Amino acid sequence: MRFAGVFAAVLVPILAANPSSAEDKATLFASTGKALEDQLACLKPPKPASAIRVMMKNGIIAKTTFGADGSPVFRPIGDLQVFGAKVLFVTGWEMEGDRVREPFWRGPGTAPPLFLSVVVDALPANVPYREHVVRGSDGVAVGSFSSVEATREYYAKSGTTITCYGG
Repeated sequence: MRFAGVFAAVLVPILAANPSSAEDKATLFASTGKALEDQLACLKPPKPASAIRVMMKNGIIAKTTFGADGSPVFRPIGDLQVFGAKVLFVTGWEMEGDRVREPFWRGPGTAPPLFLSVVVDALPANVPYREHVVRGSDGVAVGSFSSVEATREYYAKSGTTITCYGG
């Protein structure tokens, strides 16, 4: 096993094009789930560009035909879990410097905010996730913040959506 990417301060193993065993695949998916949980905890702004690219390179996710506002939607290729629930979809958006790079599209001005989001196959009451938000004296969120809510995406009609927004 070798390491080729870091996201959320967690090394994400990159295995040979086809992991040699079911155990290697399980380890890869488990470590990726933990790295996603670290980003979704939202204690600092997410890094969706590196997270999504590493997951694509590792064969964890594949692009779907869904997407809107420059945010592509991906589906796991195997058993990816966060907070004890099966991940159905991953999406996000990030501007890198003054450019938008693959897999994202669209320029600033019409772009969505910095975010990383997952849809899981569980009801919100069954997902052990706590939203993170720090509010200033005016009551407005300061820094990164997260949300957890019943899914209302056009590509997923049920489940829970967990999103971390950059601040």
